[in-house]
Amino acid sequence: MQKYIQKIGFILLIFCVSHISLQAQDLLWSNPTKLRGGAPFMKVLGENKSGTFLMRYRNQNYTKSIILDRFDANLNLELSTYIDLKKSKLHKVQLTPQGILIITTQKNKREKKYVLMGQWYNFDLIPISQKIPLINYEKIDLNSQQILIQMNDSLNTLGVCYLNYEDTQCILKGRLFNMSLEPFQDMSFSISSLASNTLHDMILTNQNIMTIHTSTIQNLENKPKEHSLIILDSDTASIFPFPDSISIGSSTLIYHREKDEAHWIGFYNQLGQYGYRGIIHVEPQQKTKTFQTSITPFPLTWTESLQSGALSSQTIDEDFSIIASIPKSDGGLLIIAEQKDWFKENDINVINGISQSTVKNIYKFNGILVMDFDQGLSPSWHHHIVKNQISINDGGYFSSAALYVSQHYIQLLYNDQFRSSGDVLQYTIYNNGSTKSQKIAKLALEYVAIIPEGSLQVNAQEVVIPSYKNRRFSLLKIRYY
Repeated sequence: MQKYIQKIGFILLIFCVSHISLQAQDLLWSNPTKLRGGAPFMKVLGENKSGTFLMRYRNQNYTKSIILDRFDANLNLELSTYIDLKKSKLHKVQLTPQGILIITTQKNKREKKYVLMGQWYNFDLIPISQKIPLINYEKIDLNSQQILIQMNDSLNTLGVCYLNYEDTQCILKGRLFNMSLEPFQDMSFSISSLASNTLHDMILTNQNIMTIHTSTIQNLENKPKEHSLIILDSDTASIFPFPDSISIGSSTLIYHREKDEAHWIGFYNQLGQYGYRGIIHVEPQQKTKTFQTSITPFPLTWTESLQSGALSSQTIDEDFSIIASIPKSDGGLLIIAEQKDWFKENDINVINGISQSTVKNIYKFNGILVMDFDQGLSPSWHHHIVKNQISINDGGYFSSAALYVSQHYIQLLYNDQFRSSGDVLQYTIYNNGSTKSQKIAKLALEYVAIIPEGSLQVNAQEVVIPSYKNRRFSLLKIRYY
């Protein structure tokens, strides 16, 4: 989805879109079927001339077997293949013009290190290479992310960045591979060694420049987490430390295709205070190795409309997390954030005089906040969608929203579980902030539920969404005109 979100962007309309009717759309379903193989989690990988590709997996930690499926143009299931991970962890499955690249990690118990492995499959889901070792790395802190894997926008270069500990130094390393999985460039940067380091996000440009978001927790009591942006290329490395006076919340890197560069956007708050006060935008200047930064507080009219009793009137809840940031053609930005949370609830029941304790994981996806900023990143408009999705012990599997981006509007599709009606709602937001909602996929006497997290916008006109009809799996493709 991210590739097409970034590719399409937003084009500002020069006329009032409130008079534009919603574009026509076609819905195509695969035949409902009870899938075999014990792999209930699903993720759309992409689409090409060979078909539409889906990955199914058994657990959300990607440590067990996976199944790859291929569907034809009419969403008929053509091929399936079972891949046993064999005590390894899946990192990435990437559909490319060359084939399907599968990257896993295996533990080398003798050397007490981890080995990152890559393997190619063709579009007939047949392996066309052996597993190829890419890097060896250490996992010092089991609670932090210490490796990131990303391909460039042209899908012809693989980038891996990871932390490696040498003597008393923590080294951030980057390595680039061609499509034969042969390394052709190494980069490195020394970061703090007396700390716990985490890698958050990374973008690799077509010029082979890595932009990496990292954070550091010093081994000192009450020392706040320190965030940084690091740029690695073949010649130099540069770092941007965020101001000490603020705390960084939810954030993401944004790829600008026309400029072939990465920007960073995130929410911020004041140290020692609860609630996000606004956004920070960082634009690295590749030529000068400097960083242009802008800090924009949320308007009072926005925060007051989102007010909860425990907050200052100038902030929004910190349970909002950014799920998409869409650069617009005029230089502005659209941010989509979702308000979600989960907590545990302990119950004690007495059966035949014996007490039994049960634990429930409760997931709440309360709403979506869409915020528009103009070319100077001044706030233009915002819209708040209330969903009130609550589920138990499912990981929020049927919650959240699938996203489709066009030139004139975005579509947010989600299950209307608040009413338990089996409806799928489509919420349309036009470029000027006007909205329209409607029910789709409501079939007579049938219950329909989509799996938003597994969806993907596969091209400029189509989004593919895993779903269930009457408790059986069905793949849904929506084409917009």
